[in-house]
Amino acid sequence: MYSSVTVHQIINGNHYSRATDAHEVALQMLFDLWLDAFFSERPVVREALQASAEQLSSACGSQKGVREAHQALMATMESLNLEKQLSEFDAKHATNPMFQWARMYMRQVLTLQQFQRATRQGDWQLHLSSLEKLCSYFFIYDRHDYAQNIPEYVARMYQLQETDKSIWNAFLSQEFTVNTSNQIPFTRVGVDQALEQRNKNLKGLGAINGITQSPATLLKYCMCAPELARIANEAEAMVGVANQSRTEHHCLNQTTLISQEQAIEKLYQVLVTCNIFTANDNNMYKLMTKEIISKSIEESILGIERQGSSAMAKFVEERICGCTNLWDKKTKCNIRSWNSANKEINLKAKSDATTGLMSGLLIVAHSSRQMDLEAVTGKYEFSVCNRILMKPDGSVHPTLDKSKVISVLENLPWNASPESSVHEPEQYRNTCLIIDGTAVVQELMAVKPFDNCQSSFVLSIESKARKYNMVRVVFDNYTVTESLKEATRERRRGSRIY
Repeated sequence: MYSSVTVHQIINGNHYSRATDAHEVALQMLFDLWLDAFFSERPVVREALQASAEQLSSACGSQKGVREAHQALMATMESLNLEKQLSEFDAKHATNPMFQWARMYMRQVLTLQQFQRATRQGDWQLHLSSLEKLCSYFFIYDRHDYAQNIPEYVARMYQLQETDKSIWNAFLSQEFTVNTSNQIPFTRVGVDQALEQRNKNLKGLGAINGITQSPATLLKYCMCAPELARIANEAEAMVGVANQSRTEHHCLNQTTLISQEQAIEKLYQVLVTCNIFTANDNNMYKLMTKEIISKSIEESILGIERQGSSAMAKFVEERICGCTNLWDKKTKCNIRSWNSANKEINLKAKSDATTGLMSGLLIVAHSSRQMDLEAVTGKYEFSVCNRILMKPDGSVHPTLDKSKVISVLENLPWNASPESSVHEPEQYRNTCLIIDGTAVVQELMAVKPFDNCQSSFVLSIESKARKYNMVRVVFDNYTVTESLKEATRERRRGSRIY
């Protein structure tokens, strides 16, 4: 529905309209999943409500008996005690962290919509109560400007009931908002937003553009603007180009409704296979990557509402009702959120955290989402072979340092005493001799004629391997690009070019 850049802007609050639409779609989708899980456990409630809802839908279609059908639906909900059953359903899944997080997100978006509804309808009491609920989130997310000013604003507004009754009654009469349309409901906006719209219209149409620095010219325009507007309206009426006013809210047109329903259905089909309201999982995880969140971050995320309410209560007690200065420095809550799980940790190549096999598997699992770490660790046994000896295809890396190989072979214990060899297993008593074939050839350079070198070479190998169970004659292979000798020369030469 949105690109990654748009999603980032929505999360940061740079797009108000898109953010509102995105949260509404997500909220409706979560409500669908939540009710599906609820009705799956209570099929009797589903059947009763479905019958009443179908009756109301048919009444709305025929536009007959709508009031009676609505009253019947409300009576069915009251008889089923639906609110209590929903509360019991939430309490039953209190140990599921993903269930609790989804319900917390739904409550947060509903609070935001209550504040929006209070402004659009001009409901002063709902405006103050919803703003007070939103204030706890300002504290927990470290929005200090709002966290310090809004509690004082709410307290001063409530004081108007005693200090200035006339202003309080005016606000109760919807005068704290501006009505943009007298015919269409739910279109009121805040005073600051109305002023911004007026400034945009004045500057965007070229009206006061370029004359704001000239007081006399700006005053002339403000004096004649109403008369110019009257003349323009009369001219439009004369030629029959009168403005056609809307008769319904812009969110109720068919195109907007279809687009919103399609977005909800698309998101629902993505998450219905892993319904977080029905999954019996005791871990918090990311929905798309299935990455498990640590317990410390999980406790911090699920405690956002509680910590925000306590921080706000402490602020009101100390700075609104107490003697502490309102503008004193405020410390951050530093809540650990979902982004804390994406924190990158840079490790050195030879650190202890990167040398173990398990840590290597964790790094691979983090970079590759297709790897099932649980299946790998449960099916395959950890090997004692050092991983740096093997290539990705399973073959062994060639040895590139002859001197180190010889040193390792010379340090092997080959003079074992007879007493110690009695108790050793048979596999440790087998011995093997590794002979450098080129060195044996160099020893036979004095043998003449050359035809006798073959028999002399075999006799030399047999004499050297008389006390060993096995013998291996190794020659350097110069046909490959990475031979033992060539690699040793490259290492010794370094960056020098001959």
